[in-house]
Amino acid sequence: MAEVNVVDSILSVSFWLGGAVGMVVVYSKSYLGEKGKNYANKEDFNLLKDQLSQNTKAVKEIEGAISERGWINQQVWLRRQDSYEKIFTYLSIVLKYVTKEAEGYFEYYELYHNYPGVHNSPYNYDQAEEWSLEMSLENLAKERAQADWKADKEAYEAKKKDVFEIAKSKELKSSYEQAMIELKDFVELKAIYLNEDIPRIVSELDSSLITIHEYEAWGDHFERLYSHTAGSIKKLREICKFELGIVKVLSTQE
Repeated sequence: MAEVNVVDSILSVSFWLGGAVGMVVVYSKSYLGEKGKNYANKEDFNLLKDQLSQNTKAVKEIEGAISERGWINQQVWLRRQDSYEKIFTYLSIVLKYVTKEAEGYFEYYELYHNYPGVHNSPYNYDQAEEWSLEMSLENLAKERAQADWKADKEAYEAKKKDVFEIAKSKELKSSYEQAMIELKDFVELKAIYLNEDIPRIVSELDSSLITIHEYEAWGDHFERLYSHTAGSIKKLREICKFELGIVKVLSTQE
């Protein structure tokens, strides 16, 4: 009987000891699990922090690159703007000279070859000087035309001899020649910023201005020079608008 009680006591102690050990094991697993989770979360946080740091650095680098690219584009745009303004300044001098030369020739031609009522009449200048007031009304009208022609001719010849006008003409011609020299040099120097058609247009204009064709009448010659100069300026203006983005701005405003 005493042996049975001892056995029961041993089993009872074993049961409680086993329960206690089990609780310790469960608690240990729970504790270690939470500890592991916390450790894992900490690692994830550090990893995420590193990734965010790298992403932030990458974003800043991208922003810097975009900012740098924008700055470069802005500088290129400003260079182009300055270049085109300079080109049109030269071309305005060229056009002014070509226009004056053309107008001068046609003024001369009208006076000496095509004056209304004088050169279109069957009489030449010597015959016209012999007309008298006794002639017919038609001839009187021609006399008036003759008088007007003489006055215009005298004014034209006086202007051609005027020292101030001569100096102005020489100065304009010199400015034109210098403008063409500087224009060609400038376009070559700034070619990196300019549309590739610019040097070709300027070269063709220069060639046209210094060329005299044997088959051309002088009137056709000056008309060609003016037409080529004005046409070149128009082409360059269109290229300039496109290169500087002015066309896009205008189209969005319409």
